[in-house]
Amino acid sequence: MKKFALILLAVGLSFSTFAQKQKLAHINSQEIIRDLAAKDSIPQKLQQFAKELEAEYMRQQNQLDTDIQKFIAEQATLSPQLAKMKESSLGARKQKLERETVPQFQQMAQQKEQELALPLQEKLAEAIETIAKKDGYTYVLEEAATLYSGGTNITKQVRLSLGLTAEALPQNPNLPVGR
Repeated sequence: MKKFALILLAVGLSFSTFAQKQKLAHINSQEIIRDLAAKDSIPQKLQQFAKELEAEYMRQQNQLDTDIQKFIAEQATLSPQLAKMKESSLGARKQKLERETVPQFQQMAQQKEQELALPLQEKLAEAIETIAKKDGYTYVLEEAATLYSGGTNITKQVRLSLGLTAEALPQNPNLPVGR
């Protein structure tokens, strides 16, 4: 019994020593990602990609409209069976454009945003790790995910290490924020 109490006391002391050695920091990573995105012109790149997708959609829509107008003009000269077949084909193309192409374009836009955001997230993770190791932080928490931020705020240090200004840029609601 004495051995058990002694072991319990030793374990308790080691946990309290461990807990005392923890050094916590917090960071506003959303702010940093937003400003990195602006610095790397990601909103403009996404906007350009969206314009390309929109142009392709409009090209397909215009081609379909042209084919529909051509069908309407020649419908009277076609046999009823051929007219029905062409009408059905045009209807299927229209449905495909609305049900498949539009969602595919939306998915492509999301993938492009993720593709452009990934290097920023990796840069941020590296900067956080470097500063945490250099300054001896055991944990770096996301400021937005905490109810109380009692550690050191290292947001400015990370911003400076990434080549950003110490203070955040004014918030623009049109800029995408890393996810």
